[in-house]
Amino acid sequence: MTLGCVYQNSTSYPSAYTQAITQTEGIPPTADNIAMWTGFFSQFESDNERQKIPVSEVYAKNVYFSDSLMHTHRVEEIASHFERLRNNGTSVNLQILNTIIQDQDAYVIWQMESRFKPLHRYVKSNTIGATHLRFNSDGKVILHQDFWDAGFGFYRHIPILGDAIKAIESRFTSSAE
Repeated sequence: MTLGCVYQNSTSYPSAYTQAITQTEGIPPTADNIAMWTGFFSQFESDNERQKIPVSEVYAKNVYFSDSLMHTHRVEEIASHFERLRNNGTSVNLQILNTIIQDQDAYVIWQMESRFKPLHRYVKSNTIGATHLRFNSDGKVILHQDFWDAGFGFYRHIPILGDAIKAIESRFTSSAE
């Protein structure tokens, strides 16, 4: 079972992101904006049984959202995506390593430890990534673009697919390592 869907529009991922950057005007982000976004992800820790911060409080109705598992412009799809994660027992511990703010853009660099069940058993993953965020005047996210190695953080943990990814990676690994 996959946890999300791949971008299903005829526009390529790089083009969609470039278009979103040029068409999405945000405001200079505040510490409160970033704290709300970070707080949303803290809900996915194993000792937290229910969602306290609704998706609609964090993400604007008209949003550009793209991570390695899903691409959408609809807040309802984001809500469904995170509900599926929660229902499947996914837990996430997101540690913020650095935040860079430039004009209307926030780049949040993070380390994510996650526990999820891609098929029949739970696996643990530890990965590093970054998220490009823009916020509207209501403090809600209007642009969310993740940059992380989904092959390492997610796909390599799926039976058969993970073995194929590891075999491909080994072809590019130096014999001196």
